[in-house]
Amino acid sequence: MSSILIENAIVFTGREVFKGGIYIEEGVVKMMGSDIDRTSITNSAEVINGNGRLVTGGLTIAHTHAYSSLARGIILKSEPAKNFVEVLEKLWWLLDRKLTLHEVELSGLLYGVECLKSGITTIFDHHASYGAIRGCLDKLGKSFEKIGIRASLCFEVSDRWGKACAEEAIQENVDFIEKNKGENSLIRGMFGLHASFTIGEETLKRCVQAVNSDTIGFHIHVAEDRLDQDETIRKYGKRVIRRLSDAGVLGKKTICSHGIYLEDSELELLASSHSYLVYNPQSNLNNGVGALNLKRAFASDVKVVLGTDGFTSNIFREALVGQILQNYLHSSPSEGWNYFPKLLLINNNDLLSEHFGVDNREIKIGKACDIVLWNYNPPTPITEENFWGHAIFGLLDSKADFVIVGGNVVLRDGKSA
Repeated sequence: MSSILIENAIVFTGREVFKGGIYIEEGVVKMMGSDIDRTSITNSAEVINGNGRLVTGGLTIAHTHAYSSLARGIILKSEPAKNFVEVLEKLWWLLDRKLTLHEVELSGLLYGVECLKSGITTIFDHHASYGAIRGCLDKLGKSFEKIGIRASLCFEVSDRWGKACAEEAIQENVDFIEKNKGENSLIRGMFGLHASFTIGEETLKRCVQAVNSDTIGFHIHVAEDRLDQDETIRKYGKRVIRRLSDAGVLGKKTICSHGIYLEDSELELLASSHSYLVYNPQSNLNNGVGALNLKRAFASDVKVVLGTDGFTSNIFREALVGQILQNYLHSSPSEGWNYFPKLLLINNNDLLSEHFGVDNREIKIGKACDIVLWNYNPPTPITEENFWGHAIFGLLDSKADFVIVGGNVVLRDGKSA
């Protein structure tokens, strides 16, 4: 870790906006304000001139798939998918069966750097490479660690390729979790599950027995499509969230992604178990599966967070689409403002804190915080009251110039350090 002074910037702390700077030493904010005492700064400190650009805390993506970055430009030989299951069968399940360990490593490097350029300092990744299971999370983790981004990783267990592959996937999760328990590490492990409709009873039981769910969370897709509910009810006589609750999957560290086809009783189960529910609007729209109704979810007191499902690394663009989508669903031009920016700037930081013990919600003296200096000079006055307008109509088209994670500069002048 080094000492870093960012001066001559516009700083949004999460609570207020001021013109001035921030001084970070050993990863902790030591001074900040409009007039920093330069005599108290070490001679070896790196000085970054903000030149009037905006500084914020680092951002978090609550659900993504780094390996999907390798799908760009793929031309499928089959007929176009007619439904969500065909999207899985004709693209994603074929891709994850073909990936090698080297390609997994490359996907981490590519996606990780793109995240840093988008101001992302933490990702919760949900991985699958059924042609290269053992050791894949280590490869992915080392890629992210090399870049300097925080990452929670897991392998999605599924019976879709048979019991032997499912067992390998279980062991990959267990081994990776055990290797990455260090409190100061950038890398953490969760236990990955694909979705209820591809996980049999025996496999689900094995997964829950493999870890202590009080300390290790599960990361799973839920009710992304009607099929997940239909098949779960047909096979097990229960709706998805009831099945997961009865099995012991839910809890304060568990991430349930999508949730488009959840009933109110299921939302209440998520809320009472303090599980997180991830909103992924762009991916859901692209797959034609529908949209999570945030009004219902918030009414049930579910902790909703924002992800990208691998669709993008630009979380502000995801937020803008997600906000507009809620306006459309409820025929109201202001509906989306009821959920943003809380969903991204508060709830995503709660998830970050739960798993990493770091909280970027507010930059303040005496606190460790990831920092982003954006290539964005606000063209109009910026305050704490109007910051979100600048975020979704300005920052979403901007890139980060400098990113500091854990006290280290990991992006310098827009390039990986």
